[in-house]
Amino acid sequence: MSNYVELFEPGSANVSSLEELLELPWIKSLARIDHKFHRFSRNRIDDRWFLMAERQDGAWRVAGFVSGEDAEHIMSPLPVWTYSLRVS
Repeated sequence: MSNYVELFEPGSANVSSLEELLELPWIKSLARIDHKFHRFSRNRIDDRWFLMAERQDGAWRVAGFVSGEDAEHIMSPLPVWTYSLRVS
């Protein structure tokens, strides 16, 4: 399987809104690839929020971890990611 997303060095950034989060280069590139992601979603484990990128075919990718005092406020506009197992 070929890599369809440019690889970036692991990085971190301080953001104060969902809009700023989605403008980060390693997040924004997901919206411009051929395998269209139809939405970003969120999930939470302990004190970390996962930013999930979901493709139209049901595949997904963890796009980032969001933490800090404002994390819930920043992530709350996104739909909750729910995992579904498809059996062939």
